[in-house]
Amino acid sequence: MQPWRNHTALQSLAQHWRLQFCGRKVFRIAGGDSWLRLYLEGDDRINLNLVARPGISLLWDSPDIPPRSVDDALVRIEPKKLSVTKYLRDATINGVGVLHEDSVFIIRFHSQHGAFYLLQQLFGLRGHLVLLDGNGVKMWWTGKPHPVCTRLPDESIFSAEASGSAEEFRKLAPDFLEEHLIGETTARCQNGLARLQQQAAKLVTNLTKDFDKAENGDLMRHYAETLGIHMHTISRGTETALLKDADGVELTIEMDPAKTPSDNMNRFFHLARKADRGKEIVAERLDQAKQKLANLEQLTDQLNELSTLEELLAWENEYLQKQIQAKKQVEEILPFRRFVIDGKWEVWVGRSSKENDELTHNASSRDDWWLHAQGVSGSHVILRTAGQPENVPNSVREKAAEIAAWFSKARNSSIVPVIITMRKYVRKPRKSLPGAASCEREKTIFVEPGLPDN
Repeated sequence: MQPWRNHTALQSLAQHWRLQFCGRKVFRIAGGDSWLRLYLEGDDRINLNLVARPGISLLWDSPDIPPRSVDDALVRIEPKKLSVTKYLRDATINGVGVLHEDSVFIIRFHSQHGAFYLLQQLFGLRGHLVLLDGNGVKMWWTGKPHPVCTRLPDESIFSAEASGSAEEFRKLAPDFLEEHLIGETTARCQNGLARLQQQAAKLVTNLTKDFDKAENGDLMRHYAETLGIHMHTISRGTETALLKDADGVELTIEMDPAKTPSDNMNRFFHLARKADRGKEIVAERLDQAKQKLANLEQLTDQLNELSTLEELLAWENEYLQKQIQAKKQVEEILPFRRFVIDGKWEVWVGRSSKENDELTHNASSRDDWWLHAQGVSGSHVILRTAGQPENVPNSVREKAAEIAAWFSKARNSSIVPVIITMRKYVRKPRKSLPGAASCEREKTIFVEPGLPDN
């Protein structure tokens, strides 16, 4: 059994620390949210280490300082920001003991501020550290300690006179902790990398579907060219035309009976051009997503070859954090998707529910135009007006509506209703989820989903 889980071994350690360290002053403290290291005055410069993290709670004393990689993995807080420092720095140890019925290790201190008790819970799935003052008030603690750690101990636990040993703790604890941190860091890196891979793979899948759908442009062009061949044989008002293409293959073409055959042909050519523009954009994004996924797979191979804590932390900082930070920096530097219509009018598009909220309620101006596909989920779209919404041509608003339709669940519909109103008439309902919005004085524009040429 691990000695820090053994009540008898803990009593032996307490006896040893009581004989060796009582009367010695703490001259320096290091630590974080789940650990402390107390440096004691004296020629041997002993440090006492107490660690209480999920899955591990242990303690030991040593004349040697643990490797820097251990402190990095534990996450060190600057001493001046570590609140326990002001209570224990320059405090003198004047008692060490273990609760009679529980695996709770206790160090008693005396300082100019009075008495303090540092308790370490060593039982349960996760241990805890608690600092009590002389009145039993919690001054510092980690997590949610067991109630037994929140009461002042019986003073009798500090009075036993016997020799003890710390050798087993010194021998086992440092290696055990480092092994635990290696496993913890490896799992964190693997999970972080897996999330990035999952996101990249999902993006590749979605973009592949979009790319396949964009192939519809070839069919639209084929319809237009076939109509051109038979233009003289089609009358206005035709709803369905059965025509043979240039290769003699019969096609069924759904027409708009309200338009002339020429207008129908032009409409199919227009849809083909839109699909082509969308296809180019999707193809570029698809190549980028595939490359990112390949890079992440290479990083997985690199991670599998690492074994030491120092290597793992360096890899995490160099590669994993860089991937995460790069994504954050892109979002910070260039929030929202951006398009320019007719070389003048800027359109901003939210990329997530959180961005939709930020775009609508913080980044945009009251006099901007606000657009959203009607009846389906989609991006919030802002058409910037420089404070002069009345100067925006109808054609520009229609193109902005086409963008709103494109970035919605109705992207693959031929005609999409898009609501448009001034941003000042858009409200966020109370207690609503991110991205929710309600609006007033809206109008509806019917458009075909599409993106501008730029």
